[in-house]
Amino acid sequence: MQSGRARIGDYCIEETSDFIVLKQAFELRLTTWKTEGYQPEGSTAVEWSDDWDKRARHWIARAGNERIVAAARMTFHESLSNLPDRITFIPERLGGCVLPFVILSRLVVSPDHRRHGLCKLLDRIRIDAAIEMGAKTALGSVRQNLLREAMLRKGGWKDVYELGHSMLGQHVPCVVLALDLANVNRGLL
Repeated sequence: MQSGRARIGDYCIEETSDFIVLKQAFELRLTTWKTEGYQPEGSTAVEWSDDWDKRARHWIARAGNERIVAAARMTFHESLSNLPDRITFIPERLGGCVLPFVILSRLVVSPDHRRHGLCKLLDRIRIDAAIEMGAKTALGSVRQNLLREAMLRKGGWKDVYELGHSMLGQHVPCVVLALDLANVNRGLL
């Protein structure tokens, strides 16, 4: 599978760095998170995006090549000294991670397009890209959600630590997970 593009049913997934497209993805983040009860501090999606969005790799999914219905990002790290989401990815608790590593984050799927395999496909594309970049480990965090956690664990992800806070400055139980990219079973992703 090519790391930049894929199709699944009526969905087209593509990698993008285009600011206008990313702004639409940020709007999807904001809208989706608000429907789930999270209130980002910035009043617009661009205000809420962080400096890592400028350096990250981003993928989006379009329904019928039109509206963006899912988005995800990945950042590459050669050290623990400068990480995004430092409230979640705590350097002192990541000492066992093999460098270099990637952080898979900001995965969001519009509620009306869930259960179509988009999470799994976006994960798979980002993991393929991470391996191509030479990453040894992938890190991610997930709000405690039994379905998503089970899917990740089935794919070989292991718990690193649990947090009692993480999402947008609000108290949300979540878990940080790691995937050893040297032993990844791509068939389970």
